[in-house]
Amino acid sequence: MNSRYEVVVKIRTPTGYADTGIFSLGTDLDFARSTFNSFKGNTDDSHDAAIRLCLMEKIGQTSQKQLRSMGCRLSEYVENSKTIAREVFKLLNLK
Repeated sequence: MNSRYEVVVKIRTPTGYADTGIFSLGTDLDFARSTFNSFKGNTDDSHDAAIRLCLMEKIGQTSQKQLRSMGCRLSEYVENSKTIAREVFKLLNLK
């Protein structure tokens, strides 16, 4: 079964983190990792960031595993969103 990779956006609330968005990165693990590794932010899990980005591996319809996560400020999130759009555009259009 093929894995799919996604970046899940989580925003801190008074009761914990809430999922607020998902970016699909396709089925290539190397592409997903290199894209995520280029993000700006803090990979320290103890960091209490307002926004968290989680690289997830989805296997089938029900199984998923978190591969990495990072916290970021709003300005970093904006840059990371641009990175995702740019890299996915290149992947889909410049094969």
